[in-house]
Amino acid sequence: MKAIPRSFWFACTVLLLLFLAIASQYARLTPAWQVPDEPAHYNYVRQLAEAGLPPIIENGDWDQDYLSKVVSEKFPSDLPLSEIEYEDHQPPLYYYLQTPLYQTSNGNLGLLRLGSVLLGMCLIAVSAVAAYQLLGSVALAISTAAIVAFVPQHIAMLSGLNNDSLAELLLAVGVLLVLQYNQQARPTRFTLLGIGLALGLIFLTKSTVYLLAGSVSLLLWQKARHEHLSTRQWITEASWIFLPALLLGLIWWSRNAMVYGGSDFLGLQAHNRVVVGQPLTADGWAEKGGWAFALGAAQTTWQSFWGQFGWMAVPMPTRIYQLLGGWVIVLMCGLYVRPQTRRSPAQQRSFWFLLSLAGLAVLQFLYYNLTFIQHQGRYLYPGLLPFAVLLTLGADGWARWLWQKASRWFPAEWRTHDWLVQIWQWLPVLFPLYLALLSVWALVKWIQVYL
Repeated sequence: MKAIPRSFWFACTVLLLLFLAIASQYARLTPAWQVPDEPAHYNYVRQLAEAGLPPIIENGDWDQDYLSKVVSEKFPSDLPLSEIEYEDHQPPLYYYLQTPLYQTSNGNLGLLRLGSVLLGMCLIAVSAVAAYQLLGSVALAISTAAIVAFVPQHIAMLSGLNNDSLAELLLAVGVLLVLQYNQQARPTRFTLLGIGLALGLIFLTKSTVYLLAGSVSLLLWQKARHEHLSTRQWITEASWIFLPALLLGLIWWSRNAMVYGGSDFLGLQAHNRVVVGQPLTADGWAEKGGWAFALGAAQTTWQSFWGQFGWMAVPMPTRIYQLLGGWVIVLMCGLYVRPQTRRSPAQQRSFWFLLSLAGLAVLQFLYYNLTFIQHQGRYLYPGLLPFAVLLTLGADGWARWLWQKASRWFPAEWRTHDWLVQIWQWLPVLFPLYLALLSVWALVKWIQVYL
């Protein structure tokens, strides 16, 4: 693991305090239940606290008409939410962590939300360390982690009651350990076992982040090919990773196989049988036509990735999404003006590992939408860290290009001043700073007003 300088920890502390300040206000000021699926996640915790065992999803846990009614009427007190339990198929780890808070606070939603905020802080910290291991720059690492922190919809989800915060945290831990493993000529068993434990805990948290197993498998194959590992060594390393992970996963999968029967070890088939009435892609395609449906899906996905609050009811103004689109296009173009440096085979594998993670997140999103209409950009957040890395590298490309142009006008003695060079290196934080301001503005201007 690369030695981390003190400047990194100082900058990371500032970032975490800023995230805590904004996210805690989201947790406090977002009206109750106005985070997607929050009542269902709350009822999972309630059932776990009352019964001591994870609940079972069954008929009646989903009522499309009743759910539409309570959402459209903004969860009035005379409409009970106790029967909204369609998340009962989820793995239980997040809910076990929240159960003590539920019991000590008598089910206070605000405190449970703060539990998610603390997990979100850990996610940001681990993302920053992982980015530093990959990029070797304090400024670029903090910029990457800040993008992860301040996407408005992301901060809204991390400050709500749902298992995304723990799932993404464990995914980031797994990414960090994989990056360390990839740099080691002779990986230690501690590193391999750490990856396996992170992957196993993911299996106990949320199926949408199982994709880490695919990216790890790809990296193992690349490493074996590039470093000419013997079959025995490759099998040994893979065993230290996947055997602990599978043993942990089997705790939950075997339970589901007994409860739901057959091959439904994830409980997803039972979930699909229960959610009768959920809008189907085939119906939307037939109603609107293929091209119109696809354009609408793309627009909704883009908007909800950045921020479409409540239960997709409160979008931001169109000009905000257009400005974000402009930012992204400009930053991605920065990848082409950035000086190309020769990367080591290990660095190349690390980048391919992250790109595969992003690619699998997109494929998973598309696969789910083949059946149900779920054009919610938040389902792409398992690929948010790789996306943030690309945007940061693009911003760094423009910063380097501008330095080459602007430094010609500086006095010769200025060009060697470390302070001026360091200030220029922090230009990539402009985009995440904009996102932080946008997050505050979204809370004040749209969430508090319209939810």
